[in-house]
Amino acid sequence: MDIGKLEALSKALQQLKAEQKQSILPQQLSTKINARKSVGIQNREELERKKQEQAMVLQKQYASRLFWLLVFEIISTFGIIIGSGLGYLNIGEVALSIITTGILAQSFLLVRIIVKSLFK
Repeated sequence: MDIGKLEALSKALQQLKAEQKQSILPQQLSTKINARKSVGIQNREELERKKQEQAMVLQKQYASRLFWLLVFEIISTFGIIIGSGLGYLNIGEVALSIITTGILAQSFLLVRIIVKSLFK
């Protein structure tokens, strides 16, 4: 064989090896990037799920507190009505109607807020 042909074959072989390295590197990089993206997406999804769970726990706590506030309001309203009826409290009829109506409206709105926040 001729030395010129050997050199030409050697250069061609080196060029092929260089092309293979260049084509392998982007594939490896894209594989690594895709793997990191999928891990990042999984981490984001897990964080989002935990955030939603924490929000739900907080909503349930507030709903429970608001429920007991509502129970206290209703009991106190009945106490005012009974105390006024038995003569222990001297509240006018108009004032008693306003108090009762206001507490009743507030109770309905409180229930609406509880339901809306828990089931949104």
